Order: sequence, then structure tokens, then C-alpha cells
Amino acid sequence: MSVRRSRAARVAAIFAAVLLGGAALTAVPALSVSASGGLTPGVARIDEPVTTVKRLSNATGVPGQTVLVVGSNLARKVGESLVPHPVKFGTADAVVSKAVSETALEVTVPNAPTEVVAGATTVMVTVGTATKGPKFSYLLDLTVTTTATNLGELEPISETGLPGASITGTNFSKATKVSVGGKKAKTELKSATELTVHYPAGLVGAQDVVVSDARLAKYVGYVTYLPTQPTITAVSGTAVAELPTKVTLTGTDLNLVTSVMYDNKKATFTKSKDPTSLTVTIPVGAPVVGGVLTVSTKYGGTASTTLDRVTAKMPEVSGVVGADPAGGTVIVFGNYLLGLKSLVLTAVDGGTSYPAKSLKVEGPGKATATLPPLPAGTYDVVATTVAADASLPFRLSIGPA
Repeated sequence: MSVRRSRAARVAAIFAAVLLGGAALTAVPALSVSASGGLTPGVARIDEPVTTVKRLSNATGVPGQTVLVVGSNLARKVGESLVPHPVKFGTADAVVSKAVSETALEVTVPNAPTEVVAGATTVMVTVGTATKGPKFSYLLDLTVTTTATNLGELEPISETGLPGASITGTNFSKATKVSVGGKKAKTELKSATELTVHYPAGLVGAQDVVVSDARLAKYVGYVTYLPTQPTITAVSGTAVAELPTKVTLTGTDLNLVTSVMYDNKKATFTKSKDPTSLTVTIPVGAPVVGGVLTVSTKYGGTASTTLDRVTAKMPEVSGVVGADPAGGTVIVFGNYLLGLKSLVLTAVDGGTSYPAKSLKVEGPGKATATLPPLPAGTYDVVATTVAADASLPFRLSIGPA
């Protein structure tokens, strides 16, 4: 058929369509001029119906699998055949394996387009002249190039974890997750090939590192968590066998201590916010030379030192400040006052004794007490502690009021 005759036939068809109310127009296939100057059926013209894409049989998948695209005017009839309109996944052209009907196409998912390789996992699927379509998410094969050797160089801290480490690979996305010892790690997607991983706190020892997405999980290797090791550089105070005794430890990371042992027995302590100091109460027990005192942290960090526990020595009184005939609070100075049980003032003339009340030991060399009203005169002050012997008398003069 010549070009002239074809055009004449189409003109005749148009006139027929006008006479028949437009029904004949849709029966005439679209024509366009071919490279040789002829008219070619199957090329979209402005009078063709609009193509729409309504849904996909599955909205996720991998390159090479088949997806059914459903919509309207996805293909057109040319004689007895269906000619599909071009299908795109983002910027990638897809191959139509079968035009099932004008409303359904079987399509092979193409290789990931450039925008997916750059990090986006979801693209729009369009057909023909359609500018909108459903979303399709690529489930790309996750690979990890970070090795177990790389991980072995890391040393997360049990108490704090390890921020800002890196894991490399391919096809990372916002859906990519990292777990450490079964515990979710916070991650930041830097690119499709790199994740920043913040190793979580609260773990100890060897812990597996797993990278995963919606499709699979990959074991990368393991990291070994190390607990913070506290230190003890000095001990101040004396442990007395006859009563619980407070001593002060100086060192580092002592605020992390969760338990204390002395001579294989539990010792109490006052929880400290100061990493350099810790007050420990040594329990009552037999005298021991070189008793081992060990502090431990929640995750197994330890530090040890030695401390003697000695028999209480005879107390010594070297001074009493603030004594007045009216009575009241006085300060007692001396040595070995720990475990102070009594403080008695005995008049040199007459031998009347006056016991003090409200005894409070502030340290091995200092205590406070409350004296009753006393006649002016000279007194012998004797202190009694947990030691076997009382102190020697300390001569104290109290003047007239």
C-alpha cells in the first residue's frame, strides 16, 4: 500500500468516525512515518489513550526476577499481536517478557539503575508515556568487605562501647543493620559502601558482629570487649581487728567499683562519684598481715592491694579542748581512738567520776564528747576503746566558772 493510499484510507476512516460518533476512530491503528518514508503501525500518537500503571505483583525483588505490571493501556494491538509500551525501573530499561493483555505485562527486573547503585533502594516503575507509577524496592545482594582481622584490631570498652568505627561493603542502605553480641548497634549510613558503627556498651569478652538487611544476615567476625581496669595507688587508715574500720582508697576509675573483698570476705563501701577515691569498711576479723583487698567492676575489671588488719592498740589521750565547769562539748585528741567506748573524768581530789556522753569518733586521732557540769578542779581523763587496755590518765585542769 502506498503512502498516498494509506493516508487516503486514514482520512476516510476519520470521516467515518465522525459519522459514527467516534467509534470508528479507535479502531484505526496509530501510524507514523518510518525511516523509509512509509507509515509504521504501533508508534504512540497524541490521540492514543493515556497509559497508567496501577500496581506491581510484588514491590520488592532482585534483578532478573519476573514482576507483573498491572494498569491500563500498557500495550496496544497491532493486528493480532500486542505491542507493549516501554517499561522503566527508575532510569533502567526493563525487558517485557510477555504482554499478557493491554492491562498486564510480565517484566524482567533490570539490573540496578544508577540511582540505586548510588544508595537509593527504591525507584518508580513507569510504562510508556506515564510519568507516575508504583514504587519498587531493590533487594540488592549485601556484601561486607570488612574482615575479621579488621575487627580484631578494635577494642571496645565494656562500660562505654566504641563510637565511630567503620564497616565497609556494598549495597548498604538505611535498612542495613549491625548487631554486636545480639545487641543492636547504632549506625549511620555514610554511603552505599560504608557504615559508621557505634559499638554498644554493656558487653564483655568476645562478641559476634553481624550485618543484615531485609534479605539476609552476614557474620563478619568478632570483637573482644575489655572492661575498664581500676587502679589503687594508696590506702589511708588502719584496719582494726576488733571493729569494722573505714579506710580510704586512692586510685583511678574507683567510681566503677561494684564490689570489694578483703581477706576473702565481702567488705562494704560507699559508692563514689569521684573516680579517684573510695571509702571501704574492713570487716571485723582476726589480725592478718598482708591481707588482700580487691575491688571489682560490673564487667570484671579488678585492682588489688594489701592491707594489714591489726589488734587494737591501747588508746592515748593527748589533749582535751573546750572543757568548762558548765559542761558541754569538748574535742579529744590522741591516738588509737577508734572504737571509743567511754571517756571518764575522775576528780583527783575526792575521786568522783564523771562519764562523758555522746561520744563520736572522727578519726583515729580525734573524737568529740559531751561533758556534764563539773566542779572546778583537776581531773584524770581515761579513754576506753575496743582494745584490751584503757588509756593512761591524761591530767586536765578545769578552772572556776
